[in-house]
Amino acid sequence: LKPSEKNPDLRIMNFDSIEVFSENTARGCLIVAVYSNSAIKVVYFDFEEKKFSTLIDDAYMQCCIFHVRFVCIGGKLHIMIGSTNGHLTIYDISETTDKYFVAEYEENSVKLRKKPVDVGMQIMKLGKLLINQQIHQSSIRALATTQTSQNEVSIVTGGDDNAIALLRLYKCPGSQNKLDLKSFEASAASSTITTITHVNKNQVLIGAVDQSIKLWNINNGLKLVANKYSTVADIGCSEITHFANGKKYALIGGAGLSIWNL
Repeated sequence: LKPSEKNPDLRIMNFDSIEVFSENTARGCLIVAVYSNSAIKVVYFDFEEKKFSTLIDDAYMQCCIFHVRFVCIGGKLHIMIGSTNGHLTIYDISETTDKYFVAEYEENSVKLRKKPVDVGMQIMKLGKLLINQQIHQSSIRALATTQTSQNEVSIVTGGDDNAIALLRLYKCPGSQNKLDLKSFEASAASSTITTITHVNKNQVLIGAVDQSIKLWNINNGLKLVANKYSTVADIGCSEITHFANGKKYALIGGAGLSIWNL
């Protein structure tokens, strides 16, 4: 995908993707990318043609966007972003994507089915801004989501304010989407929360710059389960690995890498 800006300092901060199927065969993927200048782009990549087609090219504000996720509520595709202003923002992009794809929910995940249309993909602007709600005092530095049903998404955020928040995005019958703050822990760490990863639907692993690794239960609010110290400095990312024998390990990355038995 060719860059559209001449500014060499422009960065792609985060991206998300969904596979696109046709007759049970993966044909491509829909990708959303966010940039340091607040730009948001949605593109389709065709596996066979090895070609990018831009669907949406727009911008949020003038702040840096740290995170982006595709979410599907009520069969409509949305994008969720977390930025340096501490806001969680949700756009409805279904007016554009419904021209080419059908969103299908199955087994706590969403996939897209390509419509048999011959018209070329046109570049559009972002759809309706549904939610722009402040969650943290400053930047949202960590974001994790899980699709709990066809009409509901569970969200956990971490910020520069050392806090974590548990939220619920859902659709009420006959009304617009709503974002509820279920629980907020103002002193989740002694420094910036930089990474959040789902261990399972009830627990998340959270890492911070203070080199703390904490396991939180999110089933009914936020409850601290375990607190450990990592020798990895400047923690910035984490991942959970699942093995066939049922074992799970947490990988913590920063200035080094550590592996934890869960």
